[in-house]
Amino acid sequence: LQCNHLHELPAMDNLTNLTELRIEINEITAFPEGFTLLTALTVLNANDNSISSLPTQFGNLYSLKNLSMKSNQLSNLPSSFTDLQSLTEVNLSYNKLTE
Repeated sequence: LQCNHLHELPAMDNLTNLTELRIEINEITAFPEGFTLLTALTVLNANDNSISSLPTQFGNLYSLKNLSMKSNQLSNLPSSFTDLQSLTEVNLSYNKLTE
């Protein structure tokens, strides 16, 4: 789904075996409801979008190993972010994070 002009993602809560999602270079502003049910997800690349926040339950993505969300509009991370114990690579550069 990368390099399109997507403004939003379809419902994905039934894709429980999905392991990689590459949605970089779109115009996405938020993740759909039920996104945090994708517990098999190991790679999420959402670089170069307009995502301003992560779902409160983002930490439910406990299999996530590689997270790349550079060049978005993130200003903070949910407290559940610390639950992502499997993370080995994180790129959140070029956002609006202050702490």
